[in-house]
Amino acid sequence: MLADFWRLDPSDRWQPLLAPSALARTEHCAVDGTAAGAGAPHLYVHGGSGARGLRDDLWAWRPGSHAAVRPDGGRGGLWVSSGWELIDGGEHAGGVRPAARRLHSCAIAGDPPRLIVSGGVGAGGHELHDLWAYTLPAGPWVELTPPP
Repeated sequence: MLADFWRLDPSDRWQPLLAPSALARTEHCAVDGTAAGAGAPHLYVHGGSGARGLRDDLWAWRPGSHAAVRPDGGRGGLWVSSGWELIDGGEHAGGVRPAARRLHSCAIAGDPPRLIVSGGVGAGGHELHDLWAYTLPAGPWVELTPPP
């Protein structure tokens, strides 16, 4: 499983970006964060399946928010900053939150903007039919009740 992350720069060249190893995953959802307004992260990533099983974490990416460092610890070259921030979840998270999941959907909607997470597959292959909202930028998670 890879944790690589690439961006196409304005001159049409692919540029590798650093990403924390905790972001190595598949079957996650990713959504364009710019819909949340000016100054918002460019990308949000939630859940998925990682090396240690299902994930319930929420990450945000802002380009250029940290000093540029190559994987070997040097500076310069083609490598640019990580810009990733864990904003919710992970091993030590508590509180009300959606169950860890994969193959789910997400979107940003509303005013104030909220990250909406829907459905997916949970532990043991159990199909999830729930709907959650995370008020950006700092929560909390709230389970939404579908209309009758």
